[in-house]
Amino acid sequence: MEKRHENELLAHFEALLHKGFAVIPQYKIRAWYALWRLRSEPFEDIRERWGNFCGEEKIDIDIAKFGKDDIILINDGLVEYK
Repeated sequence: MEKRHENELLAHFEALLHKGFAVIPQYKIRAWYALWRLRSEPFEDIRERWGNFCGEEKIDIDIAKFGKDDIILINDGLVEYK
């Protein structure tokens, strides 16, 4: 993943942390990970990056298809960063 894509993903993590959800178009995830079709690997990586982003506070997220062309990340605990 390129640095600019990482920064964009981090912006989605900020929204996820403070709003409780973030919607990412599927085409962005495919571009970030250089994929033609979505597989499980990007979502595993997103979960790992989310864990690193949260640090010691382990906040679980759900990842699901949202509408026809989007992916939604949902902050399970709706716990805000302190």
